[in-house]
Amino acid sequence: MANIFMTFIGAGPYEPVNYVLGEQSVNNRFVSKALLEMTTQQGVVFDKLFFFLTDKAEELNWEKYTRTDRITGEEITDEGIEPFLKKRFPDRYEPISIPDGNSDAELLEIFGKIYDKIEPGDHLTIDTTHGFRSLPLLYFPVLRYAKEIKNITIEHIYYGCFLSKFQDAPVIDLKIYDMMLDYSWAARLFVKTGNASEMSDQIVRFLNQLPGVRKQSISAARDLGLKMMGLTNALQTCMGGEGGKNDKRAPTIKYMIKQIDARKDTLSNVTAPESELFCRLLEHAVDSVSDFSEVLEDPVEMGLCAVEWYLERSMIMQGYTALEETITTFFCRMYVPSISHLNSDFRMKFGSFISGSTSRGMHKPTLEAALQEARRKWREPFGDKLPQEQKDAFYIGIVQFLNQIDFASAELDLVARIKEYRNYMNHFGMREKCLTITREHLKADYEQVLALFKSFRERSTGRISAEEAMALLTQTGSGFVNFSNHPSSGWSEEQRAAALELSGGGEITDLPFPQISGTASEEELQQTAAEYIAKIGALRPAAVMCMGETGCSFLVASALKRRGIPVYYSCSDRDSVEVVTENGTEKRSVFRFVRFRSY
Repeated sequence: MANIFMTFIGAGPYEPVNYVLGEQSVNNRFVSKALLEMTTQQGVVFDKLFFFLTDKAEELNWEKYTRTDRITGEEITDEGIEPFLKKRFPDRYEPISIPDGNSDAELLEIFGKIYDKIEPGDHLTIDTTHGFRSLPLLYFPVLRYAKEIKNITIEHIYYGCFLSKFQDAPVIDLKIYDMMLDYSWAARLFVKTGNASEMSDQIVRFLNQLPGVRKQSISAARDLGLKMMGLTNALQTCMGGEGGKNDKRAPTIKYMIKQIDARKDTLSNVTAPESELFCRLLEHAVDSVSDFSEVLEDPVEMGLCAVEWYLERSMIMQGYTALEETITTFFCRMYVPSISHLNSDFRMKFGSFISGSTSRGMHKPTLEAALQEARRKWREPFGDKLPQEQKDAFYIGIVQFLNQIDFASAELDLVARIKEYRNYMNHFGMREKCLTITREHLKADYEQVLALFKSFRERSTGRISAEEAMALLTQTGSGFVNFSNHPSSGWSEEQRAAALELSGGGEITDLPFPQISGTASEEELQQTAAEYIAKIGALRPAAVMCMGETGCSFLVASALKRRGIPVYYSCSDRDSVEVVTENGTEKRSVFRFVRFRSY
């Protein structure tokens, strides 16, 4: 890491001129000598000085200045650049021979020679005044290249404005234009990726190089940069909720957009020309999130806007997170508008009904099964402090939602896939199943969600009334189905009484358990179970006793429980009794009913 001075030495017939830098001035033919005089007076110490020169420049201006006056023919000589360097900077300067730059190959050679002299972390002061043709322009791509690879710092890029009619030649620092390239890149970085870190850093760098008075005129940009960083964090971490005002530790997208909107107009008050250029780039970055401003008050539209924003930037994991949460928000707001969609308990319970309405393996969901689940959960506690009317409102909305699902088309399988993709990515792919999830997957799923929302909006006008929903919610089955090969006619009074208690006093219906051969295939077992699941479901029982072949019993009991129908098996104790027969007294085992136990 060193403090470096670099310049091109030209071949021109340079005349003495008074070069002016700030309050300083030095009269000299060569701007490089004048600059070194002035910067030395400022206390600047250069560790290395590099002078790039062609053969012609070396001949005419390096060791001595030699020209022939075109009018008088008199030979004019003066001190060249090297004698000055030997006296003032011995052992620190180096001339580097370069070609004229008349071809692509020569320009590339010059590029390499400049770049090779730069070491990682160097601080560069550059003079571009006497470079020939395109050589000064070549500095900018070299600097950009070295900034990225070698992490260099540009201190100054000087240009001496010589005009033959004037004795004074102001020296301009072009660093601001190199900085403008940095600003452009930082603004593009935010527009393309949503990352404002570089833009915020550039704002600080820009402010630091301004004089105190001018710095105050654009100080609002610093605050705006911090808000953009807050927005970056909110977007990258999917903070799409509506909080943030009371918890500054985790501001949301909505909160940060409002903060930015409240500050962006202050940029229009900036009048300094270079500051205007800077602010224009900052406004460009802010405009890239302007779509959020139009949808802030609608959480569903804001969620969809976020998905589009993530999609454009190929932020796939964030896109799927926003998509799944927006689906839950959409249905919560559509069917339970009286309850806040931000309530985590309600979101979780509503989400479970959405998930339960999707296909899972061989078990296709049905409206009846979904309603049974709603009835079962409605009867369960929902929280000690939750008013009954609020709980009823929630489940009424659930029943209205379930009645509008097209179960036959499995339209909500889309939701299950989105949830699976999100979980796969959020769990770092730590699954046995390997998935490939691309931007095209997100785009296709997003478009399907838009179509799903449109469909539900269209059908929502035909939803059942709250009274009808409550009637379905309170509707219960009756009776007890005895699905076994133990006819209820042979039950003890205790067993019959227990069955009637579980069924609420309804009738006991015997449904003989089928004979299933041990040679039956898995497919045959599944078909038999499905047949009896349908038969039992059609009876709408309040409770079922299921006892028979183990595999079929498991399939039937599992399916009925998913529908919210309680399933039991009987438990007995074996007692030994003595019985007197013609042949004497015998001990026999008698099975005594004890209770029904739930699966």
